[in-house]
This record gives sequence, C-alpha cells and structure tokens, in this order.
Amino acid sequence: MRFLTLIRRIACDSVSPLHGWKYAMAQQTTVRFVDDIDGSEAVGTVSFSLNNRAYEIDLSDENTDKLHEALAPFVEHARKAGGVEDAEEVVRPE
Repeated sequence: MRFLTLIRRIACDSVSPLHGWKYAMAQQTTVRFVDDIDGSEAVGTVSFSLNNRAYEIDLSDENTDKLHEALAPFVEHARKAGGVEDAEEVVRPE
C-alpha cells in the first residue's frame, strides 16, 4: 500500500508541477509546405473549380505547370463565368 502511494505521488509531481514550469525549454516549430501530389516542397496553393465545386491544392512549380498544361485545351475553349477573377492564380505563402 505504501508503495502505491509513493508511485501516485511521483506521477502527480511529474505531471502537474505546483509552481510554474519545472524545466525551461527552448522550442522551435517548423512548418513545411508540402506538394499534395508527390510530397515534394510546395511553392503555393492553386485554386480551381469544377462542376460548381471549388478546390484548392498545394503544388510545386513542376506540378503547377502540369496542371495548367492539362487544363489548357479546355480553358482555351471555355468562356469565363462569374466568381473569382483569377481562380487559377497560384497563391504563394508569405
């Protein structure tokens, strides 16, 4: 019984310190912008819509070019509709 009391006391002391932080630590957070297709480093978010549904995808320069090339024949013959003026523009993170 005495052993269990000691274990509980150690657990409580290590989880919730009574007076502020027990140990001061430096912390660094790194955020990577990742291409949703192949996992490489993305350079921006591409927004587009199809069948009245808006989409966004994070892409590298290479995959952005591939998407634009694949859609080019359709965009060339399409007419602009209302809504966002430059929906195909790449939004680059700051």
